[in-house]
Amino acid sequence: MLAEREADKETRETFKKQAMVQVASDRTAYKEGLSETIDARNKYREKIITRNEKMRLLTDLLAQDKIDLNQLQVAVDAAIENQVKKEVIERGQKQLTWLRYCKEVEGQLAQAVQEKVKENILAIIERIEKE
Repeated sequence: MLAEREADKETRETFKKQAMVQVASDRTAYKEGLSETIDARNKYREKIITRNEKMRLLTDLLAQDKIDLNQLQVAVDAAIENQVKKEVIERGQKQLTWLRYCKEVEGQLAQAVQEKVKENILAIIERIEKE
């Protein structure tokens, strides 16, 4: 009877050790999986924060009275890269196209005024009125 008790005790101890090893390995695997999930979540949150910052930057830039063409180009590129809302990007691109057009016409007008050729000035003014 004493020998049976010792055998049962040893069986229980062996089972306990095996269970502890299994629990420890499962716990380690769970911690690693949880860590990966938390890292992925943090990366996603950072992406959202960056996207919101770029959207706010582009929106603020579009709200200014005087917009720098280069700053707007950089802001639109950053917005596209960070997947900002399509409407905001389109508004930025539209403003960028308009500013480029204005700069081109302004340059042509300045050149025509500098050359003091009446026909060139009238042609540029006529173009502006058409468009």
